Amino acid sequence: MIVHITSGKKRKSYKMKREISVIFIIFLLFIVSSCTNNEQFESKTLTQPSPIKELPKVRLPESNPITLTGKIHNITLIATRYEFNPSIIKANYGDKIIITLKSQDTAHGFSIPAYNLNQVVKSKETTTFNFIADKKGEFPFGCSVVCGRGHDTMLGKLIVE
Repeated sequence: MIVHITSGKKRKSYKMKREISVIFIIFLLFIVSSCTNNEQFESKTLTQPSPIKELPKVRLPESNPITLTGKIHNITLIATRYEFNPSIIKANYGDKIIITLKSQDTAHGFSIPAYNLNQVVKSKETTTFNFIADKKGEFPFGCSVVCGRGHDTMLGKLIVE
């Protein structure tokens, strides 16, 4: 009969290597699972709007613009993947604009960088906010919550005369 005698140091070293290997495997599984792309997961967990520094200039069709006259105006803005309806809002300088933003599918945002405005609406919910049209010109607006592959095309325009 042959008896192998191993020192305590070798047993501890083997045990330590095994523990490090298990921790490394768990770490790799965590990294791999966090890198998967699941749109539904993203839209339900994203609560903070992403900052929009400058939106691209896009020529939008002049279909169904809202022309505002007077001092206070209520706008219902429907947000769906990957558009706003209406996509063009017209207002006069000095108008107070109250926007009721409704999401019909997933979380969306509404951002007008020139007005320092950024609002978020949760999936299938409604939020209301307001601002004063105190700058004249044409101002692009867009979705500030990543809502899927067409997110970058979710744009509109505010025209203040």
